[in-house]
Amino acid sequence: MKRRLLLMPLRERLYMALKNDILLNRYEPGAELRIEKLAQKYGVSTTPVREALVRLEGDGLNVGGPKPETVRCVIEEQLEILAAALKQNEEKTAAAIRRHLIKAEARALKSLEDKLTA
Repeated sequence: MKRRLLLMPLRERLYMALKNDILLNRYEPGAELRIEKLAQKYGVSTTPVREALVRLEGDGLNVGGPKPETVRCVIEEQLEILAAALKQNEEKTAAAIRRHLIKAEARALKSLEDKLTA
């Protein structure tokens, strides 16, 4: 795995490192991402930093625009997506349980009817 990382272009490694740091909340939502500071921190020139920030903006992790760029609050959005998925799953599960109960109730009524008519 390390060998594959070494063969990756610098801009790709930097993008992955920045993305990882954002997702691990090393840069809190709303934190300023100053190109010069990031270049110094990661030991690269400003060009790969700019490229990485553009890609992160495309991923929805970075808000571009007026300098400095800022980290977007992805955790809240992820929670909203998860809550919607859970609600949808809950509705499907409830519907399946209702169908199962209706079938079970119908079988019980049929069994009772058979006993009464026998």
